[in-house]
Amino acid sequence: MVEGLRAWATEAWIAERVLVGQPVGRLPYPDGHFDIVFTAEVLVHVHPEDLDVILAELTRVTRWQLLHLEPPLDYGVDRDAHSGSWTHDLPAAYLRLGHHCEVLAGGYQAHTPYRVAVDSTRPLYTWSPVALALCRRLERDLTHGLGAREARAAEAERLAGEGARAEAAASEERLRQAHSALAEREGLLHAMAVRFDDLERRLRRLTSEDCSLSESALRARASPAQSPLGEAGASGAQARCAVGGGRSPPPRILW
Repeated sequence: MVEGLRAWATEAWIAERVLVGQPVGRLPYPDGHFDIVFTAEVLVHVHPEDLDVILAELTRVTRWQLLHLEPPLDYGVDRDAHSGSWTHDLPAAYLRLGHHCEVLAGGYQAHTPYRVAVDSTRPLYTWSPVALALCRRLERDLTHGLGAREARAAEAERLAGEGARAEAAASEERLRQAHSALAEREGLLHAMAVRFDDLERRLRRLTSEDCSLSESALRARASPAQSPLGEAGASGAQARCAVGGGRSPPPRILW
């Protein structure tokens, strides 16, 4: 707490106004030194065994009244916060010390106001019931508004999550379709390659057979004894082969 003060207060200001002591023990002030002594969510961190000792010290240094803003008995507190948290029955504790503790009307739920009048001859301030009612209404409205805002934020987050999941599913479906189309095209390309290889083999085979037939025909025509045309026929065949370059016309293939 003192470290937090150093963020805005000077060391001289702290030394003049702040005194850090042991949680249990005599306070370094004379009796009746302060007109008003108050705590705000401090006693909630006092161990129940130390409560009476601390209240007695607070009463000793008070000249007029003590004020406490502490969580009510039915208010949920974090038991592990600040080395422990406890709610206390302050009226019963002060009664053990011989004092009357008044429970005042509160303006919000988290704290209950308590007051102990050490000097009953001096007038005590009374908070306006209208002002307290407005404070309670403000708290209710804020709680409702903040709750509605959190609900809307949660709903927006849920819808955003659903939209993201739907978009992810759609993206996965588009990717699957793209992979399927790619696989189909790869299959067609493979089939075309196989068809092309088959046609190429057939073309080589037909070309080889045609060349063999042409060479046989040329040899037969080149022999006068075997040719009915005689030398004239052979010469004509040779001339035709010379003109044709010794090649037969390419075969015609129907796809």
